[in-house]
Amino acid sequence: MDGTWGDFAQGLLDGGFHQPRSGRNNDKAHPPIHPVNHASNLGAEERRVYEFIVRRFLACCSEDAKGESSMIELTYGGEIFSASGLMVLEREYLEVYPYEKWESSRKLPVFTLGETFVPTEAMMNEGKTTPPGYLTEPELIALMDVNGIGTDATMAEHIAKIKERSYVLTQARTGGTFVAGFANSGARGSRGGRGRGRGRGGLATVSSTGQNNSMQEFIPTTLGVALIEGYDNIGFATSLSKPFLRKEVRTSIEMSKVDQAKRLTQMELQMKAICAGTISKNDVVHESLEKYREVYYKSMQHMDVLKSVSASLIRQRNLIDIAKVG
Repeated sequence: MDGTWGDFAQGLLDGGFHQPRSGRNNDKAHPPIHPVNHASNLGAEERRVYEFIVRRFLACCSEDAKGESSMIELTYGGEIFSASGLMVLEREYLEVYPYEKWESSRKLPVFTLGETFVPTEAMMNEGKTTPPGYLTEPELIALMDVNGIGTDATMAEHIAKIKERSYVLTQARTGGTFVAGFANSGARGSRGGRGRGRGRGGLATVSSTGQNNSMQEFIPTTLGVALIEGYDNIGFATSLSKPFLRKEVRTSIEMSKVDQAKRLTQMELQMKAICAGTISKNDVVHESLEKYREVYYKSMQHMDVLKSVSASLIRQRNLIDIAKVG
């Protein structure tokens, strides 16, 4: 028995097992990765991967963590202040899955409604906001997921393509924070929480200094920015700088086969429809080719717009370089 998680696994065998819920992502490419044997003679990196897989598998077979949240609102000096906190009552799967932190940064005292108290100190701090950092690969994958772009098997290929074409460069993030772990269904998308369908984890925000300073972030190149601004200036009916062209396909072929409420159909769903036999491959290919052909011809007709934006950006970059030298 493994001394790290063996006792927890034994607890599942002794009655703590809960049937894992089905996640919302299943491209039928392969069954979920899971441990099939105990491994001991592994290198450092292999050990980290193996441990993550085992811990996630055990977490998926465990009970939900339970907690209580509280919110305090008080009046002081004529102003209203509020604070929220969380108290974890039963850690359950969190005992074996340290990649998620479900806790408040500060524990709140227990108050009763209408209670009066005298603060021991009151401080006014001055600060300023900072712009967001560049996207990291986990953040980009989460956004691709929520917008229906690619599958688990193809997302890496899409990312490699934008780097190969020099639309972005990558560099190690040296400061600030990055999003790690698995997001619930928030603004940045979701890979399904613990893989049991209800996304209970949330985003684990970790400092990118120290051991995590190898996190790569994407830096848009002049070419990449020029394409985005140029496509926007051309004014396509369906924006090329946003995921709608891939995500939404409006087709007269499908209009005759499905309910009118389903006019906008995701390309990924079309692929599944082909597998199910409800749409033919030729229909989908023809429809997609016509859509992209229309975009291609319009781009060629307005090539001067793309060149103008590119030249403008290059001039701006040169002026910035001169200013730095001066």
